Amino acid sequence: MTGAFNFREEQDDLSGYIRNVAVTAGSGSGGSGSSPTYAFGALNEYNIARTYSTALEYRVDPLTRLHLTAGVSHEIYDTSVAQDNGNQWMLGATYDLTGWLQPYPSWSRKIRFPSLDQLFDPTQGNAALAPERSTNVEGGVVWTISPGNRVRVGAFSDQVDNFIQNDKTSQRYYNGDVVSNGMQVTEHGQVTYVNRTGNGSVPYGFLASTRVIAWPAIRASTNRRCASISMPLRFAV
Repeated sequence: MTGAFNFREEQDDLSGYIRNVAVTAGSGSGGSGSSPTYAFGALNEYNIARTYSTALEYRVDPLTRLHLTAGVSHEIYDTSVAQDNGNQWMLGATYDLTGWLQPYPSWSRKIRFPSLDQLFDPTQGNAALAPERSTNVEGGVVWTISPGNRVRVGAFSDQVDNFIQNDKTSQRYYNGDVVSNGMQVTEHGQVTYVNRTGNGSVPYGFLASTRVIAWPAIRASTNRRCASISMPLRFAV
């Protein structure tokens, strides 16, 4: 059995001006159909989002060639305006048809929380967005080319509740239910090296970026920071 704890924090500091203050109704010589006139208003926002995840995974081999895997995780999403949480789980199996070919099926329930942009973007954000929750069925084969290098070919059917999409009229993000079916091909590879100094690690990451926005409707600068840490654990069962 294996387990993991993951933490991720995102910060978004936005300052500048946005054209969102209506000055006139635009009813001059153009009549009621004329476009209104807007002025720039001050924009000063600071938003933060933290994600906490705890996961467990268990694998058992009832037959020499048959491998069964079950996993579960609990996700907590905490933002400047609200907190939400949800569970994920998955059931999967693989069978060693040959030493290099493995057919597999999987069934899972997943959750995805909205990003900072989707929640708080000045022109498109929607702070009332709900998290996406999906039921996913997949089946296919894994071809192992060499140790650490494999190709996965599979077909999938995903039913997503509260799928986050962009309204083509208002340009605002909103939730809607969708069903997605298709096929995908993925390739996984790695470079192997020998580490003689230790036998454990704690993956982590940090990202910082600054950008200047100069759209017709908004003039601002944003400073974004993202930090993550993962602590893998292994249990003897």
